[in-house]
Amino acid sequence: QTNITTHHIIMMLMKRGIPVAVATEERQQQQPKNVFSARLIALITCVVSLALQVRYLNLASTGPVQFRAHAEVGFYQRVPPTPPVPDNEELATFESRYFPEAEEEPKGQTFTELLAEKGCIPNSFCYQCLHHKHFWTAGGPELCAHRGCKCVDDLFGKEHPRTMPVVAELHIKPPTPTTGRRLIPRIIHQTYKTELNEEDHPNWSRFQNSWKHSGWDYRYYPNNKAGMYLARNFPPQVKQAYDAIVPGAYKADLFRLCVLLLHGGLYVDIDILPHLNPDIMIEADVGFAVPLDYIPGAIVNNTAFLWNGFMAVSPGHPAIALAVETMVNAINNRHQGFDFDYRMVEDLDFIYLNHDNAPLQWGPGLVGFALNRALGRRAQQKFEVGTMAISENVPGRTVILKYNKDVNDLTTIADVERNLLMATTSLTGREFESNTKNHYSVVADHNIAFGSKGVYIDQNRSGTEVRIVIDENLEVEE
Repeated sequence: QTNITTHHIIMMLMKRGIPVAVATEERQQQQPKNVFSARLIALITCVVSLALQVRYLNLASTGPVQFRAHAEVGFYQRVPPTPPVPDNEELATFESRYFPEAEEEPKGQTFTELLAEKGCIPNSFCYQCLHHKHFWTAGGPELCAHRGCKCVDDLFGKEHPRTMPVVAELHIKPPTPTTGRRLIPRIIHQTYKTELNEEDHPNWSRFQNSWKHSGWDYRYYPNNKAGMYLARNFPPQVKQAYDAIVPGAYKADLFRLCVLLLHGGLYVDIDILPHLNPDIMIEADVGFAVPLDYIPGAIVNNTAFLWNGFMAVSPGHPAIALAVETMVNAINNRHQGFDFDYRMVEDLDFIYLNHDNAPLQWGPGLVGFALNRALGRRAQQKFEVGTMAISENVPGRTVILKYNKDVNDLTTIADVERNLLMATTSLTGREFESNTKNHYSVVADHNIAFGSKGVYIDQNRSGTEVRIVIDENLEVEE
């Protein structure tokens, strides 16, 4: 019985690959035929074999357990599962109000119409002077005032065009702040003229997927859906303005402001690649985050401009409300050149300095103007990178991010105070080139007023305006 048990143990160990010393019959025959010695050898062999088996079984059982324990305590990096997309309700309450009787009132007047009435339309010499590369070294504003711009000098700030009747109002109630709630909801917005695909947009589609998998709700609006969105949620004058502008960059400027006004969230251009999770990018107590605009090669980089390609905003933000109102009224009244300046600028020297800069009228100039006004500051007051002083006029903290185009040929967006690189864009090739066809610069003509050619589908002015009102007491019936 002992020999049979030992035999089974030895065979089992050999199958498991454990070396076992076995005394063969031939070798046994060479040993002295002493029964006691033979049994002693068999007993020792059995004990050693059992010890080896127990040791092997312990190793086999504890090995995987040790590996799992190591994984649990972090010896191996595990990518956390993507959190489910959060539900985001429409946080801003809004209501449109219309005043049909205002349509019967006398039409208002633009500053350009006032200049024409006074015989003071700037001539081509005025615009050539304003756009001349040696403008500042050749005498500045005083020089241009004597080269066709004198009437503007004489009238600006002294005479005013007829007031325009208000035909519609959009009342918006921002969400009520609650403890622990983010001021900026977890929504990412992007827009472009068409849907993106890997064949035509290999880089942009990858960038887009990076935002889609960020854990935030993702919303994409091609041009046809953008128009339907405006028609459904805003007074008709907003959709009319959207349809009246030609360059795609201008349409995108208006739409992004509108969608942020009602929903809040983070708007990013399609050529931006995230480097952080949006929850890290945008802290919970921030109500507005936007980069300071920077224009490489410009004679003067005006720090009153804020780059609108990356904006994180709480819903119903007063600055966005003013920006939408200003842009819609400017488009529907076909503003040109000095019309924008009359509404947005207090200092005539500032007009001369920035007259070659189309973003003053749209995009970065408009966002900077609107935020300054919402904060109770001068329209062209300069911004500095970092957190601005807390203001009761706007929700949460306002953070000005750093926008830099000189870091290893990359355009970077960074939070300097936290020393965080948030996103980059450095796209080149046919995707980028196709996008620049609709850029601000395509309608710039140094011999005519900006807006008189290539910006609008026609020159039919409405002579009326709309208002966007932040109304904390708004109550809308279900």
